Amino acid sequence: MVIQHIFSLLFSLETIPVEKRKELMQLALEHCDNHDFLTALEAILEKKFKLDTVGFIRSVTHAS
Repeated sequence: MVIQHIFSLLFSLETIPVEKRKELMQLALEHCDNHDFLTALEAILEKKFKLDTVGFIRSVTHAS
């Protein structure tokens, strides 16, 4: 499942502290349904954490 892969990928991002990763996942889950999860996650990564999401989203998409 894509969402499970996103969670495991987020927890592997060592540049983001664990508490921030948990906050990110919670925000994404609260503000979208499953169909919009990836879009919301991308926006949160870019705005809140200033991360380049191109590689992140590609890796998630290819893993599904």
